[in-house]
Amino acid sequence: MFLEGILIFNMQKLVFYFKSHFFAILVFVLFLIFIPVAIYLSFTTKSTTPQNQNQNQIPTINAHPTPLPSDFTKSYNNFNQLSPGKSTLSDVEKINGAAFKSTRSGNKLYLYYKTPSNDYENKILLTNGTLYYSLENVFGSYRGFYSDYTTAYGQPSLTLYNKNSADSEWFIFLKQGLGLEVGGNDITQIVYFIPQPKDSFMENIASDLNLISTLPAEGPAESVSSTGEAILAP
Repeated sequence: MFLEGILIFNMQKLVFYFKSHFFAILVFVLFLIFIPVAIYLSFTTKSTTPQNQNQNQIPTINAHPTPLPSDFTKSYNNFNQLSPGKSTLSDVEKINGAAFKSTRSGNKLYLYYKTPSNDYENKILLTNGTLYYSLENVFGSYRGFYSDYTTAYGQPSLTLYNKNSADSEWFIFLKQGLGLEVGGNDITQIVYFIPQPKDSFMENIASDLNLISTLPAEGPAESVSSTGEAILAP
């Protein structure tokens, strides 16, 4: 009976304690629940940051692009500073600004940039948020001459032609991820791409740029040798 009385007395004290400290105990319990929930939310938020999400979104159109130089002999963009296979949409916009228009097709995002000529546009393709290739129109000698590239890299891997133009001749350096449209010894367009085998380039890039391996009915009037000398077509 004595032990039972002590037990009842202690239970009464415990009930009294909980009643008198109910609010403090409730706050403590809620605090213990909040900590793991907050930690979980912090980790899940990091995995879907806006920076990662923006790579798969169509960017904001730049309605007022940076004024282009009227002097065609001066470089007007920084496409050559991008890294195919590495640069993201954020990198592209940081280095070249926002595109003036864009289109999406599946996992492909095309960005278009103005040039000093109203007749030509530069183009960038990102796949899954990463730069796949960029196409730059060249109006001066600021990217060098064709002979400079053959001196540095040797002979090109491929010679291609634009199926829509009888005067377009392209020289492709697959290992370097570089393609040049050449007239005489002058460079008129450059495509920067992820280095890849011939089959992959023909399927994924050449077809996108209307390039074919067969000389059109009326081919270029002349091409150039590795030394930059003009060679008349037969």
